[in-house]
Amino acid sequence: MSFCHIYQKPISLLITAALAILMVAGCESAPSEAPRSDLIEPEAQILAKVADRVITVDEFIRRAEYTIRPPYCDSNTPFHKKIILNSLIAEKLFAIEAGGDNLFISSEQAKNYLQGRQEQAMRKWQYYQQAHQKVELDTQKLARVVHYMGRKYEVQYVNIDTEEKALEFQARLDTDERGFEEILKTDYGLSEIPKRDIEWNSLETGPILDTFFTEPLKKGQVLGPLQTDNGHYLFVQVKGWKNTPAITNQQIAERVDNVAKHYTGKAATNLYDDYVREVMRGKQLRFDRQTFFALANILGPIYLKSWQQKEELLEGGIWHGHERGDDINWDTMRPRLETLYPQTLFTISGEAWTVEDLLAEMRVHPLVFRETQIKNEDFGEQLQYAIMDLIRDRFLTEKAYEAGYDKLGIVTRNLDMWRDSMNSLNHKATLLARAEADSLYEESFLKAITEVLDPLVDSLQTKYSDQIIIDTDAFNSITLTRTAMVATDTNVPYKTVVPLFPLLTTDHWLDYGRKMEKTE
Repeated sequence: MSFCHIYQKPISLLITAALAILMVAGCESAPSEAPRSDLIEPEAQILAKVADRVITVDEFIRRAEYTIRPPYCDSNTPFHKKIILNSLIAEKLFAIEAGGDNLFISSEQAKNYLQGRQEQAMRKWQYYQQAHQKVELDTQKLARVVHYMGRKYEVQYVNIDTEEKALEFQARLDTDERGFEEILKTDYGLSEIPKRDIEWNSLETGPILDTFFTEPLKKGQVLGPLQTDNGHYLFVQVKGWKNTPAITNQQIAERVDNVAKHYTGKAATNLYDDYVREVMRGKQLRFDRQTFFALANILGPIYLKSWQQKEELLEGGIWHGHERGDDINWDTMRPRLETLYPQTLFTISGEAWTVEDLLAEMRVHPLVFRETQIKNEDFGEQLQYAIMDLIRDRFLTEKAYEAGYDKLGIVTRNLDMWRDSMNSLNHKATLLARAEADSLYEESFLKAITEVLDPLVDSLQTKYSDQIIIDTDAFNSITLTRTAMVATDTNVPYKTVVPLFPLLTTDHWLDYGRKMEKTE
């Protein structure tokens, strides 16, 4: 199947028009020796120490709440909380038993995945450092929004596609006494004016939220022009509203928190966009058309799959034990790709990247497509955007290494969590195979845990008991939600926030280790 005839037009436009936008990459900078002194990170509360590993309170909560827990520990009871803690400690013990240099964790695939996870965490902290913590909110504006956000407006509106037409309509409103409805019906031929409801919702555009929820409005008042995300202009007439006031302290607190998070996120995004523009200033990207089309012809059929299949491809290819999601089948594509390896795909400010260079980077940073559903005729454009975003992230990652983000505890603990989870899962698979319990696990994971894994975990608890320390006071203070959910990030190479919950033990006894003293 050839895509070249489909891709010709969008590629031509992008090559001539998108040279100086955020796109470019280069060689990775060497990690600095230590984090800069101005990098202040949240203090981590240690819940448990397992030999040279640690489990923080935050990790315990995220591992319990950001992924699906099995039925035998899905509540907040002390009984279930102990099973959760034992499971996380067992994961560390399995990783220790597996060793840090076994064939699995030392494989190129595992190293690439862990590097990608580390660098994604570094860019996340970079966003926090360069944008989120620099936000200064207008408290008076927030108070006004909280006061008015209970309103649900009934409005009628007109959507105008150009600024020139919007200004013309504005002039008529200012000078014509007939008013909004009569002008639209008589001069613009609208037999019926569109209607809708407007209420506080983070999905609404900023201009609409700022206009409707920061000051008192009057019935019949006309607002606009309000620019929308697609560049159109809205004129809106208020027909009326219903108000649902916040009465209790909890309701008020929830609204304050909701509004603060919304405006903090918006402001942080703008600050980070400015930071990215500064990092990418002066860098230019040029694609080689012939090589790009050849690569698109190979990758198109792979990425133009169902959403579920595509998610498996983009997640990076490291499996979760028996729940494996296959990576892109490089072996199948290799014969065709090898002919392209030495060819220049693009140049970044004069530096050439070959197809082989890109594929090597994709093993660390899988492509992230801006659109979740891609039509055949749009694939060329979306593939180019995905490559551009990958290159942008490479430059941001270099800045993160220069700033020492790779040495931050919040980054290294996240990396340790993923490495130990992967190592533990592989070790579990090895033990099940050794016990000839693979099929049993597939048929009933709970039976396999109770019959095979529980005794193994018990023996490891005994073996490492003198190296396990638990902060029981911190543990008893933790409260968990029972809501079943899987937390994911958007627009990042690796979407899942935490590894799958470790299915290793149903043990609810804390009859090993010792209590952590406050001086430890």
